[in-house]
Amino acid sequence: MNDIDQADLDFCAIDPKSKKSWRLMIAVAAMVIGMPITGFAEYTVDEREAAWEEFANERGLGVPDSWSDGINWADAGLTKLPSKRYPAGTVTGSIVLTRNNLNGADLMVLQGLHIKGSLAAPHNNISELSFMDGTNVEGFLGLRGNEIVDIAPLEGYRTTKGVHLADNRIVDISPLHNVDIGGFLNISNNKITNFSPLGEAEFGHVWTEGNITHENKSLFIPIPLDSKNCEPERLHRFMRYRQRELCPGIDYSDLLEKWREEGQFDDK
Repeated sequence: MNDIDQADLDFCAIDPKSKKSWRLMIAVAAMVIGMPITGFAEYTVDEREAAWEEFANERGLGVPDSWSDGINWADAGLTKLPSKRYPAGTVTGSIVLTRNNLNGADLMVLQGLHIKGSLAAPHNNISELSFMDGTNVEGFLGLRGNEIVDIAPLEGYRTTKGVHLADNRIVDISPLHNVDIGGFLNISNNKITNFSPLGEAEFGHVWTEGNITHENKSLFIPIPLDSKNCEPERLHRFMRYRQRELCPGIDYSDLLEKWREEGQFDDK
């Protein structure tokens, strides 16, 4: 007993009323049985590749030369994905799962991936985005036409491309307050009433029409704009519609003409 100090005893002690104690024991148990706290057992790459290849062959799906190339399993009638994690940790291509019947739990096998292409899973049955926690998608994130309500895992999201969240059931967009989306953000046709969190966000163009307060007001964000946001070179990052109403006294006619010539803006 002399070799066991109080810290060791404290480590082993369990307070049944302490959430911290239970989380600790769950983590220890997970390490003992070889499972991470996400609930997925750890398999070798060969085992994961075999599972995904078997899954694909049984359903007549395409098997890539390398799983790091990504997959295109659109319109495959999928109701689930393989139970083992995706075989590659980094995907140089894209993962396309458009128009299936997958939910957020099914996509947990993709959690933690670094996808250099896009992750496209529009028109499925996804209601929550836990699979995006720790997942890095450099390209487009396409989740249009699902049942998404909670977008908390997207807080602080970064991409140079775009995020498509139209036609879902989103009410609260506060997790988007610090996103940095170089391309577009489409949150049309949801149930959003408060757009003020977008005032601190960074994005290229935004679509908001079809929400509770925005029917038929395409590309219009009713956020209070400070002088920084009304600077002509930054203006298009916040809206492409009714600029004159939002930034009175700002002369950016040359910029609007440039946008018209480039096909970026139409105020007719």
